[in-house]
Amino acid sequence: LYYFMVQDITGRGRGVCYASVAQESAPYLDQMVRSFVEFVGDTSKTSCVMLDKDESEIAAIKQQMPRATILLCTF
Repeated sequence: LYYFMVQDITGRGRGVCYASVAQESAPYLDQMVRSFVEFVGDTSKTSCVMLDKDESEIAAIKQQMPRATILLCTF
């Protein structure tokens, strides 16, 4: 289960999407991120995305949100 959260203009975090994938492999994760981007629309103002160290997740974000800085969380 994946949880997409955004920070609004007041600095408050808000959950905006839950996603479930059949496998945590590159094609599934890429489709998940692509669907999120299509739903949200313009992601050009996305400044950063926080992920764990999963290379497939990182690749999917870099593909769909190339301007975003990838931050790695420590959990």
